[in-house]
Amino acid sequence: MHKDWMRRQRAAADAAATAAAAQAGVATNADYQKRVEALKNNDMEAYRELLAEARGREGTVVGGAGGGAAGEAGGGAGEGVAADARFASLQEFLEKTEEYLQNLGGKIAATKLSTQRQEAAAAAAADAEARGLSEVGCCELKPVLNPAPGSRS
Repeated sequence: MHKDWMRRQRAAADAAATAAAAQAGVATNADYQKRVEALKNNDMEAYRELLAEARGREGTVVGGAGGGAAGEAGGGAGEGVAADARFASLQEFLEKTEEYLQNLGGKIAATKLSTQRQEAAAAAAADAEARGLSEVGCCELKPVLNPAPGSRS
């Protein structure tokens, strides 16, 4: 019976906290997660809609109190344009960041490939030196190691 009472108390406290957060205009964790998922999936349209929905909730809470710009006549249109400009700026920033990360990834891959080639060449040179071959001896072996197309060894 005590556990049941504690569970009800926790549920009531959680409900009160959720209601307080909704009144304060704070986005819930689920809304935030939805926006993050939309960004991860590069779904800008869904992100824009979720962001507008969240801003709408903030505006109704502030406007409902009678003191916010969203509740005043004519204030909503200017805010929408400013929000669109901020979104466009954010979208441009994200696109440039994505391009930068793609370039960086390509450079990292090229550097890794170059390092692997250098390591392979160093290992081959060390192996040839261990066998007692000189550069001339290595060049003489090259046709044997890499036969010309069409010739059989």
